[in-house]
Amino acid sequence: MKISSQPVVPQRVSVIIPTYNYGHFLPATLDSVISQPAPDLEIVVVDDGSTDTTKKVLEPYRPKIKYVFQENAGLSAARNKGLENSTGEFILLLDADDLLGPNLIEKQTEFLRKNPHIDICVCENKLFSETTDDGNPKISGQWNLYHTALDVHLCFLNIAPPHAFFFRRQAVLNSECFDSSVDTCADYDFWLRAAVKGYIPIANPSATVYYRRHPDSMSADSSSQYSFDAIMHARVADLLQKHPDFPRYRRIEGLLAFSAGALRTAEGMQRIHRDDWQSLLELVENLLKHELKSLSLNNFDWNILATLFYLRIANVLIRPSFRSHKAARKLKTTLQSFVHSVTGDSSKLRFLLSILSSTLARGSMFTYEKKEAKHLLPKYVKRRLFIHV
Repeated sequence: MKISSQPVVPQRVSVIIPTYNYGHFLPATLDSVISQPAPDLEIVVVDDGSTDTTKKVLEPYRPKIKYVFQENAGLSAARNKGLENSTGEFILLLDADDLLGPNLIEKQTEFLRKNPHIDICVCENKLFSETTDDGNPKISGQWNLYHTALDVHLCFLNIAPPHAFFFRRQAVLNSECFDSSVDTCADYDFWLRAAVKGYIPIANPSATVYYRRHPDSMSADSSSQYSFDAIMHARVADLLQKHPDFPRYRRIEGLLAFSAGALRTAEGMQRIHRDDWQSLLELVENLLKHELKSLSLNNFDWNILATLFYLRIANVLIRPSFRSHKAARKLKTTLQSFVHSVTGDSSKLRFLLSILSSTLARGSMFTYEKKEAKHLLPKYVKRRLFIHV
């Protein structure tokens, strides 16, 4: 299903804010938008059947917003309704409890204007749970903003919250709308489908948004989050199978990224004693067994992306609960065969040196990837992992 196309107003920015019983958060969120120095700003608030004080809270803001009410249908349906009622050339999705950083819209808009070949950009994101007396977020952490190969990182897990993304209207009009069957991960699902169509997010590190952590947020329930993550891993696997040219030029890294992400979720499920972790392990084993065999490795050089995701896979599979599983043993064999094909021989030392070389390589690209790999590499060596050491 695609959203209906509204007449587009050039240069206009439409900020879409779905809300359900978040009236206590809305003023701060709206203020962070209204304070943006944007010449043509459209704010669409979709009230998804709220039963709290939302309508009353919004009264002072009504002259500055477009208010849309619908019976409760879920976050994805509310986002789709907002898109249908928006007219901007540029779109920003903002959850009702999050905040925009200073000059965020100006910086994101300028980035896309200077890069007409880019349709989606993504910025830095800071985490917070509390604010100061004057309403500024007290920073408690951040999501790393990877600066390149974001189509590969999307194969691993979601790379940023919705409001960190900023995109041209054509990207959503040419892709299917948000899927209401996966509300918690519908934004991730959309970025993936858009990336497959060629709308790959590009990093804009000059802008910042803030993501609020609190007990009522959808990501707070770890068991439910694992369930939605598992659904998304299955969708990534399906996309990889249906689109053998995705990620373009980085197919191997994408397959390893998917495997690392699915195994990360499986590990979390196993830790809280959920039996369905084994299904994810089997999904990884089946996909890699079929996909790696069909790839040409003639021009493939082991790189930091392959290193990072390989180390993530290895550090999960060495755990006792995984090591004894039949699918894990099959996956080990598949990876051994793959590594042998990459190195040209079965030299443990040669492969270890290639990992070390890619991890320590100089250069400004892949900064966060190198940092994570350096953290994982000692564990790989110390635990005498299952394949090469």
